[in-house]
Amino acid sequence: MTRALALAIAAELLVGGWLVWRHVHALHPPVPDPSAVDAVTAAEFRDLAAAATTADGWGNLGEAYLATGFYPEAAACLTRAAALDPTADRHFKHAFALERLGLLEDANAEYRAAAAANHPRAKDCWYYVGRNHLRLENAAAAAEAFAKAQPLPGARFELARLAGQADAEAGRLATEFPTAYPPVALRLRLAVLRNENTTALADAFARRPRPLPTPFDAEVDWVMGRASGVGHARLFRDAGRDLQAGRAAAAEEKLRAALAARWDPEVADKLADVRFAQGDRAEALRILTEVVDRGGPTAQSLWRRGQAEEAGGQLQQAVATWERAAALASGPGGRDLLQDLAAAHERLGDKEKAKRYPARAHLAAGIAAVDAGRWDEATTALGHATEADPASANAWFELAEAHRLAGRPADARAAYERCLKLNPDHGRAARAVRLLPQPRGVIILDTPAREMVMATATAEKFMTVDEFLALPEDKSKRRMLIRGKLWEREIMTKRNRVHSRLMVRVSYLLEGWLEKQPDPRGEVACGEVGAILNRERGTTVGIDVAYFGPDVTTNEDTGTTLYDGPPELAVEILSPSNTQDEVMNKVEDYLACNVPLTWVIEPRHRTVTVYRPDAEPVLFNVTQTLAGDAAPPGFSCPVADLFR
Repeated sequence: MTRALALAIAAELLVGGWLVWRHVHALHPPVPDPSAVDAVTAAEFRDLAAAATTADGWGNLGEAYLATGFYPEAAACLTRAAALDPTADRHFKHAFALERLGLLEDANAEYRAAAAANHPRAKDCWYYVGRNHLRLENAAAAAEAFAKAQPLPGARFELARLAGQADAEAGRLATEFPTAYPPVALRLRLAVLRNENTTALADAFARRPRPLPTPFDAEVDWVMGRASGVGHARLFRDAGRDLQAGRAAAAEEKLRAALAARWDPEVADKLADVRFAQGDRAEALRILTEVVDRGGPTAQSLWRRGQAEEAGGQLQQAVATWERAAALASGPGGRDLLQDLAAAHERLGDKEKAKRYPARAHLAAGIAAVDAGRWDEATTALGHATEADPASANAWFELAEAHRLAGRPADARAAYERCLKLNPDHGRAARAVRLLPQPRGVIILDTPAREMVMATATAEKFMTVDEFLALPEDKSKRRMLIRGKLWEREIMTKRNRVHSRLMVRVSYLLEGWLEKQPDPRGEVACGEVGAILNRERGTTVGIDVAYFGPDVTTNEDTGTTLYDGPPELAVEILSPSNTQDEVMNKVEDYLACNVPLTWVIEPRHRTVTVYRPDAEPVLFNVTQTLAGDAAPPGFSCPVADLFR
């Protein structure tokens, strides 16, 4: 053997040995169970795995796995991508995959690495870190992370809950995001815990369809976008683009390939569109019939089949199919179906049915407009619904809702009354009437009749303040004049010890503050302080504790022992002898009469809720201080001091 041949053999052995070592020790991409996906998706996974030789290749494969729900395989691939090229974006995606597996501490390490590498969504990284710390029950670390994530609304929401200031921040978020339900849901829960009237909050919650914006919205868009580019979903997406561009043949090829891999009613429906565009109505009808038979009847699938039947000249059959669909339809989604059905009955000469379905179609259109906040459009559509079917209680209710939300209380009241006349048990209408501002001289209280009864002598007419003051004294009754109506309540019990002590304590603290104020100072009074809030509205009340400014206290020409004017501060203390609803109705009158500041003290939970006109109520607990906008000018007092 020559030396050259020996060297060649040795070189060949070395290269072969290196290739064998590389094959044995190289990292191979994970492969999910092929039976868990359709054939098209499995083939694309194999192609992506073959290309996983670089950071980009590993990243693309990991994202495809993540988008299709193969989280362990996704995490393994994204780990490799981050190791090969540790960029901020790779750390972020790796963290997201780890989070899906519940590896929260590892995910947080990757989110921190992404933020440290100046990821453009660094605040989002800290938001996810905070959420994971909450899942790990580490509130202090969560608060620190959320603080770094501000001013993201989701971070503000979570931080407020952790800091015990949920009511105030939730109120601000509810104003900033008028369609988001979480802030109102939180305020509703707090109101329930405080045993407050929740009618208005429950209504606001029901009318807010969206979650609060969070960073997860971007991840949903990213994952869904990535999922639409893989396998079966990619074929469906690309076929839709082909059809829009007029390439019907290309669209059909992709859709048939998708159906061959996995039958799906949405894909079959799109194929029917293609065949219809190609002029083959019989084939389109056959496909849509298969959708109903194989996928099960739905309002949408039956409506689509009826359209194909109508297009094929089978109007009677289309009507029968649409009747089946109408029985399944509900809400705004059935509007177009009902309009088609009404038009078909008109063509067939059935006038009665031709009138019935437009009413439902207008009702569906009106509900959709209400949900979208388009009040004028809603009232027009719902007006048509009540004209077409005057006996529909639901149509009158939705019309009333549209008027109420548009700020037309008189029209709303009339529509609610029509609804309740048709259906006296319509609970939503009965509750919604309470949300309307009451006409002059009328008030609705939840206080049981045995506790508060209207004086029969004045039940039918508006009582003036002067007439109220002229009533003969009756020490057995407590009286109030609420918007022109006399309310009387038997005095059956004495004030309890906690209530009396709080009145003294609040008065003492306010007197201490008042002594430091320059003249003229005004006065602090307590113990069912009589005050004429507004003569024109016909409203006098008794207040637990009140501070009246000098403009009221110097007015002594009224010939009455009542304060003639609203206080600067009204304090109400909850107790068993005055119910939550009674107090809240008084608070509503304070706000309506422009009382600048109202405190409602809840002894059981040791909280103070502060009400101001044109501002959201704010709850203070014993860890906080009443000061600033929540107190008279210059007054500052820890809430805990009220309960000493």
